[in-house]
Amino acid sequence: MSWIFFSKGISDGITESGQEFKGLVRRLIEIGGEPNIVDFFLQFSLLRMMDVQGIRLRAGMLDKKLMDLFDSLIQERLERRKTIGFAEETDVLDALLDDIQQGNDGEVELSDLAHMFLDLFLADLIQQRAQ
Repeated sequence: MSWIFFSKGISDGITESGQEFKGLVRRLIEIGGEPNIVDFFLQFSLLRMMDVQGIRLRAGMLDKKLMDLFDSLIQERLERRKTIGFAEETDVLDALLDDIQQGNDGEVELSDLAHMFLDLFLADLIQQRAQ
């Protein structure tokens, strides 16, 4: 899937960004599978607001790292597009960047891309595990 979006293998675990992505997703899945002690005490709604085990905090930190990874891929492509003689890729990222640069009436903003890619990659991983 990463080849379709970035013309680069980030979910293969071979490249540096691929190893980082794979490690972050693995840790996110581990955190998602941890039992949250607060779930067993439904009558104590105050406990629900507190992150007693730090699960939300750790998941939030991993989410930020994944967002930073996608942001760096987008910024890397933007920098390459500025160079003379850039050969445009035929992937989703270039199509979206072209659309943004041509003025797409605000449908997709540059700041939305990392969120969109994160959602799509996590949805793909969930789908692969369900099969």
